Order: sequence, then structure tokens, then C-alpha cells
Amino acid sequence: MKTILTRDEILALLATVEDPEIGLNIVDLGLVYALDVSDARIALRLLFTAQACPLRQLIVQWTSDLLTARAAQTVAIALEEEAVWTPDRLTPAGREALGYPAPAPV
Repeated sequence: MKTILTRDEILALLATVEDPEIGLNIVDLGLVYALDVSDARIALRLLFTAQACPLRQLIVQWTSDLLTARAAQTVAIALEEEAVWTPDRLTPAGREALGYPAPAPV
């Protein structure tokens, strides 16, 4: 049954979508660039590690299929084309999984 999903529920679902080349989910990898949630709509913007990522359309499709199967809201997914992914986008769990050190304090 489809339900209105909260931001936390959406992020938990997105954490089940794995980048098959890197072997890490798209949340910990820092691919979720923006997420706006309302009772009517989920607007997701994804930022990939490379603009020419050969699997980005597949990952977008998996993400869309997952959200539309569960969410009562309309789902809109866009690709972030202007920003550049850096390891700073990794979550602490993502840094640990990929062997990146914690960022230096600013």
C-alpha cells in the first residue's frame, strides 16, 4: 500500500539503492544532493561522482521505481549538472566503508 512518506522514511529507502560500481548506497555515497518532501510531492536531485557515470540512468530508474512503488506522493527526480561531487559529500559511514579519513576540522 502506498503511503505519504516522511523525509526520514525516504532516506531509509534511498539507503537501499546501491551504486554497483562502488558498492555503497547512494545516501552514504553523498549522491542525494537535494530532497524536498511534501504531502503531495517528493523532489529528489541526484549528484553523481562523474558526469559521464555509465550507470546513472540505471540508478535513477531503480530510485524512481522504489519511490513510486512506496510513496503516495508524486516523485520527481532530476540530475544535478552544475555541482561537482567530492569525497566531502560522503557520510561518516561512507568514509569508513571506502577508507577515507575524517575531514580535517575547519
